Amino acid sequence: MPVPTTITNKLRFQCHQQAKEVPRIVIEAMEAQATQANHILPSLFKYLSGELPDSGNTWFIVYGPDERVLYVASCNRTPLGDYPLFIFTTIPTDRFTDDIAVADMKFLSDHMSPIIHHERIYSVFAIDVVAEAFANAWYAKTGIEPYRKPFYDCTGSFCTKRDLKPRRQMTVLSTQGIDYEIRRGTKVDIPEIAVLCELFAQESARLEATLLVEQNAVWVHRVRRRGTDDEWEIASIAACTRNTATMATITKVYTNPDWRRNGCAERLTREVCKQLFAVGKEKVALFVGNDNPARFVYDKVGFVGLRDGTPRVQGVDRWLEIGFDKHRVRQGHC
Repeated sequence: MPVPTTITNKLRFQCHQQAKEVPRIVIEAMEAQATQANHILPSLFKYLSGELPDSGNTWFIVYGPDERVLYVASCNRTPLGDYPLFIFTTIPTDRFTDDIAVADMKFLSDHMSPIIHHERIYSVFAIDVVAEAFANAWYAKTGIEPYRKPFYDCTGSFCTKRDLKPRRQMTVLSTQGIDYEIRRGTKVDIPEIAVLCELFAQESARLEATLLVEQNAVWVHRVRRRGTDDEWEIASIAACTRNTATMATITKVYTNPDWRRNGCAERLTREVCKQLFAVGKEKVALFVGNDNPARFVYDKVGFVGLRDGTPRVQGVDRWLEIGFDKHRVRQGHC
């Protein structure tokens, strides 16, 4: 059952602990900004369809005085563990002020605090102004201190079919006499995928690799030296796990260190985007660290707003994952 509605200072708060209780107006608000809601909306659809078990999940909704959805926050569970607190907002970044963010996140944290176990909020992930305001408000409410250095400082970008840039005519691999192929991962690839998953983030690598293959959500870039009996080797992987009917999110790209500087990640990402557009996706989204050289790779593919010195693109924002004192929280799956 949803927690009773609370109205304070013209904002209205609701909490839902089953996906089927989330109002249609909330889903429509996220669908209207699907790339910005890509960390919440696809999982909600999986719970609604039964693809994921809908237990241990909570959604917090904040409405404005005109009944417009302002914020959707989620505490969701996956087979790999608990997600961070994700927060989506319908408020355009250029209309935000620090005062708005501070007041709204105080409202949200004040109403969340009696409902959810405090140790469950091990980190918050949102656009920068919202993440910082929530972290400070949660600390004031619970006494659980946020870390000054974010766990993840990144940019959320997207690519459309129109944005996609053509590949280079001559690639590094072709000049080295190396054949390659790009395809969906299969069961025989699980051991190699698991190795790359572990190198990317050392947590539940074999389980993650298995789930990615079972969900048809991973592509592999394989290589083999031309004219030899060498076996095919996976040089790079790309995972796409948060999708809706019109939008997909690339959630992981990783290249084996032995095969870096060969254009594998760029080639793989471009091909994944092409295949996703071919099946009807209108946008492909991703997050990339602001100090990660991969942002230049994604720019070459066609992801917008990643090149320094270019005009700001609407829908491309700085995002932060801010963690809380690990001695007072229960870590989950980032």
